[in-house]
Order: sequence, then C-alpha cells, then structure tokens
Amino acid sequence: MSKTLQPIIGLEIHVQLKTKSKMFCGCDNRGEDSPPNTTVCPICMGHPGTLPVANRQAIEWTVKTGMALHCQIPPQSKFDRKNYFYPDLPKGYQISQYDQPIAVNGYLDFIDETGTQKRVNLTRIHLEEDAAKNFHAVNGRHTLVDYNRAGTPLMEIVTEPDLRTSQQAKIFIQELRLIILYLGVSEADMEKGHLRCDANVNLWELDARGEKNAATPIVEVKHTSLDGWGRIAKRVFDIVGAIVLIIVMSPIMLITALAIIIDTRGPILFWYKRIGQLGKPFTYFKFRSMIHNAHVYRYDDKFLSQQKNLREGSPVMKFRRDPRITRVGRVIRRFSIDELPELFLVLRGTMSLVGPRPHEIKEVERYQKHHKKVLTIKPGITGISQVSGRSDLPFEDEVKLDSYYIENWSLMLDIQILLKTPLAVLRRRETE
Repeated sequence: MSKTLQPIIGLEIHVQLKTKSKMFCGCDNRGEDSPPNTTVCPICMGHPGTLPVANRQAIEWTVKTGMALHCQIPPQSKFDRKNYFYPDLPKGYQISQYDQPIAVNGYLDFIDETGTQKRVNLTRIHLEEDAAKNFHAVNGRHTLVDYNRAGTPLMEIVTEPDLRTSQQAKIFIQELRLIILYLGVSEADMEKGHLRCDANVNLWELDARGEKNAATPIVEVKHTSLDGWGRIAKRVFDIVGAIVLIIVMSPIMLITALAIIIDTRGPILFWYKRIGQLGKPFTYFKFRSMIHNAHVYRYDDKFLSQQKNLREGSPVMKFRRDPRITRVGRVIRRFSIDELPELFLVLRGTMSLVGPRPHEIKEVERYQKHHKKVLTIKPGITGISQVSGRSDLPFEDEVKLDSYYIENWSLMLDIQILLKTPLAVLRRRETE
C-alpha cells in the first residue's frame, strides 16, 4: 500500500536592517557599496578591549516589526554570545539573542494558492549582527573576506512549522517582504542578500483518512571542524610540516634519486593523474619504483589474468609481489620512501600531510556513491586508514575510517596520525 506524505515546513528569515550605522558601532552600514574592508573599525573587527553599544534604531525597528506581525513584546530582552569559528566572524562569536528575544508569539495571515486563508504562527523575532562575506576563488585555492558587512543589524524571524506546501512558503515570504518594505526597515533585496531564508523541512505520513500517522526523522546538516578556521589551521600546519620534513628528508631523497638512476633506465619520478579534492584531477608524482611505462600493464587483460588482486571486488587494485617493481623499488616501497616527493605536492596545495589516499581516475570511476565522501577534502600522504592497516585494509573499512577522520578532524588527530605513521611503515604488508 502506498504511503501519503505531507511536507511540514518551518522558515528562518534573516532581514538586514537599513540603519545608518552598524549594530554595535558607528561604522557606515552601506558597506556593500564601498571598497572591501573600508567600513570597519576595531569594534566590528572584534579587537580586544573594545566595547559594543547597541544601535537604538535597530531595536526600535525590530519592535516595530514585531508589533506589525501581532507579536508580544516582553518588557525585558538581552543579547547573548553564539560561539562558532569561521573566517567571516572576526570575534569568534556572534552577538545574538537566545532565551529573551525582542518579540515572541506572533502570526501572519495570508491567502494561499487554493484561495484559503492561512495563518503561520511566529515563534520569535530576535536581533543579531551579520557576519562578513566570503569570496571563493574559482580554482578553490583561496578565499577572500570582505568585513564591510560584519556587524550589520540582522533581524531573524522564526516561524512555527505551519506551512504545508512550497507554494505556501513562497506566498508567505512575498507577504512578509511587502510588510517589511512598507515598514521601511529594510530594502529586502533578495539578490543582494538583504532578505535570506532557510527552510526546515520534515514529512508527515498520513493515514487513509488524511490524519497524521507518523513523522519522519529530522536530519540536521552541520559543518565539520574542517570548515572555516579549521581549514586555515590545517593548511598552515601542512606548510610548516612539509618544509620541516623536506629539510630533514632531503639526504634520503637525494640518495634515492641516485639509486634509481643507477638501477634502471627511465625517469627518477613517476608522473600521472590522480583524483584530488572535489573529484578534480591533479598531477601526482612520486619516486619511480617500477620499470618504465609499468602503468600501462595495470589495465592489460593478459597481465591482470596472471596477477592476484588483493582488493578484488573493490574499485582499487593491489597485487601480491608485483613483477613490475624494480630492485630499488622494492626497498623504497617497503619503507614508503617512494612517497617522499609528495611533500612538494603538500606545499603546492594539492595534497595534505594527513587525509584519504589519492586514487586513480579509473578507480574513482568505479566508486559507489558513499565512497565519494572521501573526495570532500584534500588527499593526504598518510591518513587514519594508512596507520590502521595500509593496503591490507578492506576498501570499505578504509572509507569508513576516512569518513570518521573527516567528521572528527582536529590538529591533535593529525599529530597523532603522523606520530603513528613510522610504526605503520615498518609493519609488513600482504602486498610484499
């Protein structure tokens, strides 16, 4: 029997107020029309020792909006700190309101798409400061931050989950925008971000009579610690760590290069494409540990029929006692010396010291949907799966460990993995 599902929609609407100055300082509130980072001061930049003073007009306009939307205005309200760490938040916290907002328990009536009057109840209206604005480079290698918007008065209107269709949500937003424009508290230009809306959607399962039977679980999508300042901290750690390791390992890399030249003909480095962050190919290189042009055998049917793939049934290939490996190659692969040139890829920004291993294009083409989570961050020289079994680990277990790393990253976790890597390198593998 087919189930009937009904959407349950609640909205969080952010409205930028068009006051002359920002929420807690005297900076010009028209920063979007000014050059980047010119309408800022020590207060909105969060410098130590500064004291914010609330914008009286922003508070009055929030009260005005609350009254227009039939809200109760409590006799007392206060501001709170909301702590989170992103590059666009200079203080490391946002001044917002939590348990004592300016307005509560309002409603807005409108005519929905069926011609029926619909009432949406409002939980609260509170006042806070807006964050800065990030501008991401097309190549994904850097982000610029314009702090002109930091500290702009931001009014947040939170509804009850009273909407049942996307069309109702659209009409509600249009009606609310008309009220805001009439009150003159905001330009409400959605293209410029003056009015922004987040929708929280759930589903009710209805029985044969159209009555509520059960609700589906609500899933909240959160940022990981690798977003915002975490990403910056990891990049700084990568650069410093790579420079130190290149200096320390340079004698070993020089000896390895000479040994490869003496042992067999061919280039010192092996260059080819691997898949990096967000599924983008990048030029990968390491010390050559196999005969020249060995890579063409990887997808040769005759060669494959003679080898035992230790990762059979997974997207990747690992052969026991691979005949393509040279004499020097067996030594440098045994101790992962062949991967030392990857330190230069870390400096370049295409790899990280710690992360999931980068796989080949044809291997990634065979990924299932849940495997692609490992592509959300930069690949690493070592990683949690590398110190937990290396190539002997089943591929599904490797993905689970790398997913855990992505969700629970910290600098301390990176340090722990790096300290465990030498012991993991000394441990013998099934591929040897």
